[in-house]
Amino acid sequence: MKIKLFILCLLVLSVTGTLSQQKVKTQSPHLTGKYFGQKVPGREAELFAPGLISLEGRHEFAISFSPAGDKLLFSAGETEKPVCVYCAKIMDGSWTMPKPVSLSNGAKKEEMEAFFSWDGRYIFFAPYDEGLDVRIWKVDVLEDGWHNPQLLKGHISDEAAFFPTSSKKGMLYYSNIKQRKIYKALLEKGVVKESIEAGLEFGGHGFIAPDESFILVDSIQDDGYGKQDIYVAFRNEDGGWSKPVNLGDEVNTEHNETCPTLSSDGKYLFFSRYNEPGEISNIYWIDSRVIEEARRTIDPQWEKPILKGPYLGQKPPGKTPEIFAPNILNTKKMGAFCSVFAPDGNKFYFVYYERENDASSGIAWMKRINDVWTKPEMLHFNSTTFDNDMCMSSDGNKLIFRSWRTLPDGKTPKDHSYLWFVERSDEGWSQAKLLKCGGVPVRTGCPSIATDGTIYFAFRGVDVFGIYRSKLVNGTYGAPEYVFTAVDTIDTEGDMFVAPDESYMIISCWDHPDNICSGQGDLYITYQKDNGTWTEEINMGELINTRYGENCPQVSPDGKYFFFNRYNPDAKKGNIYWVDAKVIEDYKPKGLK
Repeated sequence: MKIKLFILCLLVLSVTGTLSQQKVKTQSPHLTGKYFGQKVPGREAELFAPGLISLEGRHEFAISFSPAGDKLLFSAGETEKPVCVYCAKIMDGSWTMPKPVSLSNGAKKEEMEAFFSWDGRYIFFAPYDEGLDVRIWKVDVLEDGWHNPQLLKGHISDEAAFFPTSSKKGMLYYSNIKQRKIYKALLEKGVVKESIEAGLEFGGHGFIAPDESFILVDSIQDDGYGKQDIYVAFRNEDGGWSKPVNLGDEVNTEHNETCPTLSSDGKYLFFSRYNEPGEISNIYWIDSRVIEEARRTIDPQWEKPILKGPYLGQKPPGKTPEIFAPNILNTKKMGAFCSVFAPDGNKFYFVYYERENDASSGIAWMKRINDVWTKPEMLHFNSTTFDNDMCMSSDGNKLIFRSWRTLPDGKTPKDHSYLWFVERSDEGWSQAKLLKCGGVPVRTGCPSIATDGTIYFAFRGVDVFGIYRSKLVNGTYGAPEYVFTAVDTIDTEGDMFVAPDESYMIISCWDHPDNICSGQGDLYITYQKDNGTWTEEINMGELINTRYGENCPQVSPDGKYFFFNRYNPDAKKGNIYWVDAKVIEDYKPKGLK
């Protein structure tokens, strides 16, 4: 039987996919702690429990945690197999592996969308035999399992319904398939007393917050990102609901995003994303602060904060990377990457690009006046093509960047960029000039400048592609000098940052055999020895690198923070991250410390 999964507008999305040969693990890898023992996400949506719960070739959706966080339920189905509910729980301090269970004790062929009640006394779920013949049932929860499965009676059972979630106010919210709306039903001791429309402007798969302060829904709307998106509606003072607000590109992508839920402690948002070939869904999770950020679009008391203080007024990170200035630099229309602060810390430069057409990028800046940061402005010397990957001299008076703009001889680069620069005077930045090393334009990109003015860059020499440098002597850059190549015969080196004293270098390597990310860049670090040679490059590991691509490394002028960009191909966007720069010393070989 084909799996039948329901998406927006409460229409049925019937999907099937070719199953992979990946085997489901039968033994737990000793998972302990909350959230199935998984490392919690930040402001970037991450796949939940890959290879354990989110399996390649299988649909997973509608996850629910018990109030104590020691049990979880989720729905899953495979081609030619019934959709069923899986359960995992903590036993003897460790999580068991998820196993399929029958909440209806075999009364129905298929079961899905099982949710713990807010107090953990019941599980509400949606079993069915054929097609849209689905109704909401409940089962009592015991310490060692559950018993007494039964159909919820009353108006709630008059028409097909699913996705039942409950609140502390004794209300059960669910989706009415025929009416294509979210309804709510008053419950007393698990018995339905009344069932009416919830009053939402639109939405399907509604997850109600325990205190009913907001409700998460999915829908296809004109302001969406391509297909089904996750929205949130907030409770108004009159008891009604605000218009649902799109949760933005931290959650939504060009793929379908459906079935939003919250962890029982409210800290994390879970949802399904149909991003596998064949429109197969996986469960993702993200910090639930994205919900409160959405409130700012409708509540005047939640307007964007005034950015005041160092580093755009952001709370400094520790040794775990965090998104820099979330929802400030990145917007629905514009994205940001490759950032650098001026030496005095009062000017911030970054690359802006248009998300929709991805046809151009340019350098923007913000400055701190009376301790308050201005709004981003594009700099005058940008071209109409791509200007990005910049670095700044130690005195703050020269900005070098790469560009695909027309050259002075009138020719337009087609498959490569050149280095350009601007210089600062009392009147501001000059017009852009083509940079020459040894009298020849540098066909390359991704520069970095040492304190003495030496430029490092990725470059193809006569025979070898690798890292080169050009020394500044009497105001003129000399011919490129070969430094090293990370991987022979592979054009792998890209973005880079060289320490002001040239003691270390961080580079982004593509297609390196040690990469964590396949098809994108990982960040590596190498240290200069006393004899002027460099150590073998070291992958910066899972602390920095992920299955996404990491690039554009920079360290703040005061040496306190390490910045880099992380690109999420699922969402087709990048974010600037930052982390305490002390992590750089952690990679240093013992002989050099």
